[in-house]
Amino acid sequence: MPLIPDFIHGLNAHQYFVKMMKVYTDYGRRIATMKAILQASKFEFFKTDFHNSGLIECLLEVINQGTEVHLDVREYAFNILSNICNGNRDNQKEFRRMKGIEYLKTNLAYSEVE
Repeated sequence: MPLIPDFIHGLNAHQYFVKMMKVYTDYGRRIATMKAILQASKFEFFKTDFHNSGLIECLLEVINQGTEVHLDVREYAFNILSNICNGNRDNQKEFRRMKGIEYLKTNLAYSEVE
């Protein structure tokens, strides 16, 4: 089904996914949105469009909330960040500029078992 990502990109649906991440904080909508973003984040044209969309900031906020957020939501945030930064210098720079490395180190050093 290689046409589906092109179709979604053509509709700018990925921008709506970012808006949904910013607006909705309930578990159901957020996890559904993150699943869609995770799949989109595997394609180069989405990675480019996610640059400066506010997605990195939103994902870092999720990670920074620690145990206030479900573990699987944080795992999706880590995976999405990994995908959109992989091979994309602009996203890597934005991630570093927003202190993403410090957030990751703090989150990974967390010792409480969930």
